[in-house]
Amino acid sequence: MKCSVYSLLSSMMMFSSASPLLAKTEQTFEESFTMEGIDIVPFKVIGEDEREKVKDPNQAPYNSLVKIKIKFAKGTYFSSGFLIDESNILTAGHAVYDPDHGAVEKVTVVIGGTNEVYELGPNAIFVSPEYVKDPDNHSEDAGLIHLNTPLTGKRKYFTLANEATINSLVDQKNKVQLAGFTNESGVDIKDLVPWTMKGTILTTTVNGQPNMLLHDVDTASGQSGSPLFIEKDGEYQVVAIHINALARVDANGGLKINDSIHKLIRRANPTKEMTNAVYRAYNPNSGEHFFTPNYTEFKAITLQGWDDEGVAWMTQTEKNGEALYRLYNPNDGLHHYTSDTKERDELVKIGWNDEGIAWYASVNPTHAAVYRLYNPNDGQHHYTMDVEEKTALVALGWNDEGVGYRTAPIPKN
Repeated sequence: MKCSVYSLLSSMMMFSSASPLLAKTEQTFEESFTMEGIDIVPFKVIGEDEREKVKDPNQAPYNSLVKIKIKFAKGTYFSSGFLIDESNILTAGHAVYDPDHGAVEKVTVVIGGTNEVYELGPNAIFVSPEYVKDPDNHSEDAGLIHLNTPLTGKRKYFTLANEATINSLVDQKNKVQLAGFTNESGVDIKDLVPWTMKGTILTTTVNGQPNMLLHDVDTASGQSGSPLFIEKDGEYQVVAIHINALARVDANGGLKINDSIHKLIRRANPTKEMTNAVYRAYNPNSGEHFFTPNYTEFKAITLQGWDDEGVAWMTQTEKNGEALYRLYNPNDGLHHYTSDTKERDELVKIGWNDEGIAWYASVNPTHAAVYRLYNPNDGQHHYTMDVEEKTALVALGWNDEGVGYRTAPIPKN
């Protein structure tokens, strides 16, 4: 039976009641997490409770923590979250979505430090679609609350760590910190007190649970959705969202920052029209990326189910740019983009449709490179300014075809 993450410690969720649990000394953390019969509990103190009350909630990063109160049709529950900018609060998926408790009726968030209160409706909530399909899928247990009125005032928001940073933390002692609100001090949301503790990442490769990691930081009721973070390069980088705990093994579970979380953020923040922008959309069914400077076309395909991936790069004017041609293959539905007129003409000869000039690339050799890659398995081309994305695709078998063209810098505002 599935239970709320806010229920008493004696309540548990069961993956299965089949195989008996092996002795703790005979298991790795990965085996424990995926073994049938494992009990998942809401929170766990490992040994002595080493959490400390935050001395000054007005200081960074604690003033970017958020108290969350959700009124479901069948009960009211508390949790924690954290600000990643002036409009977006990340938390656990189960904190804002639970079919056992019915529909969300009201959302109350209180910003840490200032205790500013925001009353919101259910439309402010976004949850990973994969988690909605299967609320027992802990590797997709992410949620987001969007503030229609952006916060004012200065504060240092949490940033999201990349995969390399997350994986580097294994076996490094006292490198991570968890901070969030507990409901031990009462049931009024303003009374919730932030607690914090440092600890260790035990593993970032949990078998059978993509995107999960295990840590040994003590947690308490209400701290689901808390950030597990490090301080690096002057930023507070979140490596995971605290999710749950293992009942019979000394470990708590976190959802690693991953692409699903970034997609969730994009879903809650539709790209706005911007002058001279080229927009990028992704088809989760075919794996194709689509690029267009036409905002109306871009919004039309996102309404059809393509993922809004925002501004890819900038287009130039005809006078100061190089023409980029767009072609369409009516047989497989793929698009191709090239500045090479000979390549364009060859593709037209074999049946591709010439869709004319897509946009104008930069002719300035100092401008940023847009890399072109080719997938020999399905014939797709992909274009990206992101060196890490390019490297990841090459590792998966894509061919690096070098610099496809160049682009002017994307304006920050």
